[in-house]
Amino acid sequence: MRCRKSRYYSDLRLVGKPLKTAKGEFLEVPLTIFQKSASMTGMAAGIVLQPVTGEDIQTLWEMQLEAFSELLQKYQDYEISPGAESMDKVMARYQQPWTHYYFIMADGQKVGAIRVVVKDGESKKRISPIWIMKEFRGRGYAQAAMHAVEKIFGPDNWSLDTILQEKGNCHLYEKLGYHRTGSIKHINERMDIVFYEKNSKGKRTQRNRDGDEKPMALTDTFVSRGKEILGDRLEGIYLHGSSVMGCFNPRKSDIDLLVVVKDAVPDAVKAAFMDMVVDLNGKAPAKGIEMDMVRKDVCRSFVYPTPFELHFSIRHLDWYRTNPTDYIQKMNGVNKDLAAYFEVIRRQGKCLCGSPIREVFGKVSREAYLDSILCDVADAEEDIQTNTAYIVLNLLRVLAFIKEDAVLSKKEGGEWGLAALPEAYRSLVHLALDEYASDQKANYSGEPLQEYARFMLGQIRGSAA
Repeated sequence: MRCRKSRYYSDLRLVGKPLKTAKGEFLEVPLTIFQKSASMTGMAAGIVLQPVTGEDIQTLWEMQLEAFSELLQKYQDYEISPGAESMDKVMARYQQPWTHYYFIMADGQKVGAIRVVVKDGESKKRISPIWIMKEFRGRGYAQAAMHAVEKIFGPDNWSLDTILQEKGNCHLYEKLGYHRTGSIKHINERMDIVFYEKNSKGKRTQRNRDGDEKPMALTDTFVSRGKEILGDRLEGIYLHGSSVMGCFNPRKSDIDLLVVVKDAVPDAVKAAFMDMVVDLNGKAPAKGIEMDMVRKDVCRSFVYPTPFELHFSIRHLDWYRTNPTDYIQKMNGVNKDLAAYFEVIRRQGKCLCGSPIREVFGKVSREAYLDSILCDVADAEEDIQTNTAYIVLNLLRVLAFIKEDAVLSKKEGGEWGLAALPEAYRSLVHLALDEYASDQKANYSGEPLQEYARFMLGQIRGSAA
């Protein structure tokens, strides 16, 4: 989930973080514990990931500066090193709805920390950064922590980067199953940044890569079973996203469904509904089903950020399977993404059953929609290195809305950009469109990725002012 992008949630922090309700109250979430056998040579006997809270930011920042101080002195990379960041920057990252910070705890001591970036609209999850304090290094804590976050967020589709000249770091990540993307960024005469990713392609292939059912056949089943479970509580089910915007790709797209209910749904009914969603998710295309359940009263008289009753995407599949009761109780809050979903439904959505769109969805303010989509590109300069096509096309979607009030798909955003952008960036957009429409990753070597991101963010800020 985002500001999206968890993408969920603007006020809700998912698995392993404090959950903040719309009223600003925090709910406790059980700590995630990852145990390693004490007999494993060089490995930690056990670590705990303890969620960082707002009150911990100064401690987190001071640890970060100390942990990266030697590398900062060695490479003099003052513009990008975590060892040179201000506390304000760390706090800003903590407040991002897609950021999950944890202290790495061993024997009651803070031995390091890890930041996980999880944006539901993107396929890649990112570790940025992870560190172990000097006195605790060489005990396997970093490896244990990385295994632990995979337990929380799933083992597939990770990315990270590190200093190419730090061979020990490169060896660790490669041992954990990461492989180089082929992208290397030159920083200065001392250092380069190398980019890694980790995919479990075998698992993805096993998981019905093309789907056992065609998207519309699957949505028909979703509707019929959803009606049976929700009964008179159901107001309607609505299709949005790539399925209605003309750019659905079964190997890359999810099926986006919004379920509107008349009132609160009991936990037992939610559980039955989730069992149905998870069952159909196993028959869906590669990225599965993404489902949001909201109450009618926040649709007609639009509320922003928008409260939701239930959410599902494949990113949370392991959580539901492992602890469905915990999932049902905690998977609710507010989500800024819903402003964008509602507007797409109003303009291009499809009513699969229930009340017509015009009777359910009230006007979404321009300010709310813009804030929702801006969250997608907040970290564009950083994200464009690892999720290039997504960022290239989403920046264009945002600018097209600001300039022309156009609500576009990624494909439409790219096509708009080919006509609107300076010549220098058009080959990059062509590559992003080709990648988005195909099953192959494009080769962006030689393309001005960060220059493009800075240019687009400048255009967006200037046009929105």
